[in-house]
Amino acid sequence: MIKKKKPSPKLINSIIKGLEEKKGFDIKSMDLTHIPHAVSCIFVICSGNSTTHVECLADSVI
Repeated sequence: MIKKKKPSPKLINSIIKGLEEKKGFDIKSMDLTHIPHAVSCIFVICSGNSTTHVECLADSVI
């Protein structure tokens, strides 16, 4: 099994803070390091009020 390096908590907190500033809600982060073939180590997901709002949230993270 390939050992995955976990991103820094500072990076995860910055992403969450940015989503909060853009009024994202129901923000959750999931640790995927224990899943062998996951494409990421951490998965952050949140909700928005409209399609435009969700696009804005996505653009703010990228």
